[in-house]
Amino acid sequence: MLGVHDKNGTPCGRYARTICSDCGTSLCSQHTESCDLCGVAFCLSCLGFHHSEHSKPAQSDQARESPKKKTA
Repeated sequence: MLGVHDKNGTPCGRYARTICSDCGTSLCSQHTESCDLCGVAFCLSCLGFHHSEHSKPAQSDQARESPKKKTA
């Protein structure tokens, strides 16, 4: 299978080695980007969105509950 495109949208012509974990695009080794935190393969477009997901703070169950008011 051939890689889908290069930076300019022109067909790449190289053989695909992997698939983007987000959009499913076939990617050659030159157009594959890996997340430094989890090592998953992405196309360049999807990698930016994936990095933004890593930067979101995880919410615990306690943080999702409304704070309880103290009574006197």
